[in-house]
Amino acid sequence: MSGYELLLSGAVPRSTELGGVALPTSGDLGGLVLVGSFDPVLMHPFHTLALLLAVSRIFVLMKARNLYATEELVIGFFPWVAVAAALSVFGQVVVLPEQVIPFLSSPLVYLTAFAIGGHLWLHLAAPDRRSSREAAESVALSGILFLAPIAGATIALSGREVHPLWSLVAVLVAVSLSILIWAYVDQFHPGVTGNAGLLGFAVLLGHLLDASTTLIGIDIFGLAEQTPLSRDIMEFAATLPTADLLGMAWLFVVVKVLIALGIVYVFSHAITDARHRSIVLGIAATTGFGPALHNLFLYTIL
Repeated sequence: MSGYELLLSGAVPRSTELGGVALPTSGDLGGLVLVGSFDPVLMHPFHTLALLLAVSRIFVLMKARNLYATEELVIGFFPWVAVAAALSVFGQVVVLPEQVIPFLSSPLVYLTAFAIGGHLWLHLAAPDRRSSREAAESVALSGILFLAPIAGATIALSGREVHPLWSLVAVLVAVSLSILIWAYVDQFHPGVTGNAGLLGFAVLLGHLLDASTTLIGIDIFGLAEQTPLSRDIMEFAATLPTADLLGMAWLFVVVKVLIALGIVYVFSHAITDARHRSIVLGIAATTGFGPALHNLFLYTIL
């Protein structure tokens, strides 16, 4: 869900506070799974160090081969964000050795996926002998090929049925709103969309997808948002007269849109180097896509 903390339960007890809107009560939640807190970083320093060294090695090798982060390359790594989200869900629903679990816990799982994808790209795809587009296509294809067996293993080993309806709804809502909003921004601020490019649109889409999955999780499934600021926004929305009609997560969607547009506007102007801008916008998009894709995978097998 939004941010990095979400408590999930198969059957979430609910209370009727804040103007009669049903709210999940974390104190009564059963069968809890903590998704995406920063505890793994602090509790498993050796896992964290190993991943940081692996990621650092990728950048050292890139520097040695005169490889740089182009817009195409950053977009090419987005399937590996999906790999990270799928690995996170896999680690939640499948029993694994304790030594492995930290590598599949957010946010370390994103370093895990990047370390795997980056090394595969560097050692198997020979990016220094290909064009920028070909290198981006190779890393994207490797991510897609890596994602398929993880998703299949998650479904098979968890013994859960697939119910993709609400995940499809979240994607449809996010894509539709992103296209409309981006078209509006492009009409009145073409300089912003021109500088930000596809990565700017990816930032908006990623955060809208996070927002739409959050709305479904809160207002449809009754899951509990534990990120303090996000929860405060929703609790405030629950006190408004619109709560009975629109639920408590609609205001969070609005806030996420404003944040995404703010990021795009600021960094499209503040960073003149296209390579640095690509990295920053790519990271900003990942902070939206990461939890959003995690939610999509999880909702599919709830």
